[in-house]
Amino acid sequence: MANDTATSPFLGRLKGDYAFLLVTLLSVFAIIPFLGSRPGIRWLLIAAVTLVLLASLVSIWEWRRLAIVTLAFGLISQILASISLGGGFRTAGTAGNALQLVFLVMITGSIFAGIMRSQRVTMNTVFGAVCVYLLMVICWASAFSLLEWVEPGSFSLEAWNDPSGATGPRGTDLQLTYFSLITLTTIGYGDITPLSPPARILAGLEGLIGQLYLAIIIARLVSMEIAARMSRSSERR
Repeated sequence: MANDTATSPFLGRLKGDYAFLLVTLLSVFAIIPFLGSRPGIRWLLIAAVTLVLLASLVSIWEWRRLAIVTLAFGLISQILASISLGGGFRTAGTAGNALQLVFLVMITGSIFAGIMRSQRVTMNTVFGAVCVYLLMVICWASAFSLLEWVEPGSFSLEAWNDPSGATGPRGTDLQLTYFSLITLTTIGYGDITPLSPPARILAGLEGLIGQLYLAIIIARLVSMEIAARMSRSSERR
């Protein structure tokens, strides 16, 4: 896709810069688990996800058409999630989770493609690789959440003693995000387990893809660095 040449100075500085997205992701991961279950926290979670949405779009804004399509998916998913949390139809929650998953996959795939097209290793490339890994955690958590909406009881969520007392949609999302994190990193404490066949297959695929991603991205970064050094060496001769 052609790059957008008419962006604002703000987007011009930040497009393709993964540091902003990385800080946003790390902040959400660090803060959300400690918010407890006080009134209004569910809406704050929606706001946090929206912030990740905006930071993600900024990082891929150089591909304007893709960013606009992705924005549409993200906004609709957040509207449906708000309707669901506000006591709306269960169908809204299911549709919201499905569209959020599409949005996250598009964002993650776009950033991963950008990293693979890079010709040299920079700190921004490393930041992007870390962003993809963290986004993969959220992608799989969204897939698990969608499965739990469609087929309740797919995970042993009642076995997890949440010290914050979180229950309902927010508690489920937090638990599944935690489960996604320990599955992707293959830690596997066993306090949450997949019970249904689809849940077990998804959990197994996440562990496999997590290991493949690390192998692929490390090999790619090393090969780019070697190629850059060989190029610099040949230029000196």
